[in-house]
Amino acid sequence: MTNVNKIKTTRNIDSDIEKMWEVIDEYLPANYTQEVIRKIPLVKPSNVRMVKRNRKGKIAIIRAMYDVAVETKKLLNP
Repeated sequence: MTNVNKIKTTRNIDSDIEKMWEVIDEYLPANYTQEVIRKIPLVKPSNVRMVKRNRKGKIAIIRAMYDVAVETKKLLNP
């Protein structure tokens, strides 16, 4: 038997994160820090604000901001 290498499709993670930032920029509500802290309880509000301001940081915080933005988008566009 021969080993056949499976061709894996690669994902451009940077473009995925950029797409997340587009949604965050458009739909993240004003009270986003408290919403993100509900999703990630151990994070400080200042860390959440720094990630948004610098547009880089822990992916868990970016993902939580994205989730909050998607929830807001669903509320605004039923």
